[in-house]
Amino acid sequence: MGKQFDTTVPAVRLWSRSTTAVWCKTAEEHGSLSNMANGMPLSVERVRDGQVVETIVFPSGEHLFQWIGFLGLPEHQARILAAGHAMQSKFVAWERVKERRRDWREMNVRGMAFVQTVRLQSARYRAALAGTGDREIAELSMKDSFWGAKPQPSGDLLGQNVVGSLQKQLRDGARLWELDDLRVPMHLVGEIPAAPSPRPVAIVDPSASLKSRLLGTRAVG
Repeated sequence: MGKQFDTTVPAVRLWSRSTTAVWCKTAEEHGSLSNMANGMPLSVERVRDGQVVETIVFPSGEHLFQWIGFLGLPEHQARILAAGHAMQSKFVAWERVKERRRDWREMNVRGMAFVQTVRLQSARYRAALAGTGDREIAELSMKDSFWGAKPQPSGDLLGQNVVGSLQKQLRDGARLWELDDLRVPMHLVGEIPAAPSPRPVAIVDPSASLKSRLLGTRAVG
């Protein structure tokens, strides 16, 4: 079943570029970690009295995250779900941002942990997690130092980096299988593959190279 997430909001801190897998744009390295990455549909079960009454398919993690924020507004949830791509789902959601569920500030980190667990259905997402190795994970954001962290003149990042922190916990075994009346279809969730082993570095002995060159030289006489 996995470990439980620690959903305590982290303090602002510095994230070193040398020890952190950083993602920003979806087309860049580690970009499939972003909720904005398209092409990874996700299924979520709606449960009532222990029985699955509906399976909802979300086009992206962002669709699901925004949809969760509008519990009690089914017509707006339907518009979010119908958005053509991940970024559009956020734009649609924010048209009524003042009507978000009243407990949003208290539960949005749990909501994000649930979304990341659901995203384990995608082999592409699992491979992206594996590609971070054992490093910290951080979203580089120019505007948001809560979910992500902002770049500094040193090249490092400064922020709370909530999404990256949750993704590291997910990679290390944390799971959140249920939220509200929603449940992750566990049979669709795959294992995170082992991180690729670093290539061995060949050590060249310069003296041996010189000897080989000298031995290969013929005397001219």
